[in-house]
Amino acid sequence: MGTDPPGPGPNHASTKQGDIGVNERIVRPRQGRMIAGVAAGIAKRYGWDPTLVRLAFVLSILLPGPQVIFYLVAWLVIPTEPAPELPPHYQGPPVPPPGDTPPPSAG
Repeated sequence: MGTDPPGPGPNHASTKQGDIGVNERIVRPRQGRMIAGVAAGIAKRYGWDPTLVRLAFVLSILLPGPQVIFYLVAWLVIPTEPAPELPPHYQGPPVPPPGDTPPPSAG
């Protein structure tokens, strides 16, 4: 009577990979940018086609309003996507020991 079973309710945000959660932030991607990644970040966040978001930005410039200022502010405010983390044991490319390198050629 009045008690719901435990588990996700109707307002639960999905956490499966590929699903967009309610609290997911907009970030500017490192790959797939045209200018600053604002349109690509908005498209990725809401699951839209980046080309359509870019087209909407370009067409909105024909209308009176502060669209360019909005884009510039979004460029400054929306963070860049974090770099992928390297495994903890990664220390860069291998470097040969000092004795294994040939001496410089006298030319």
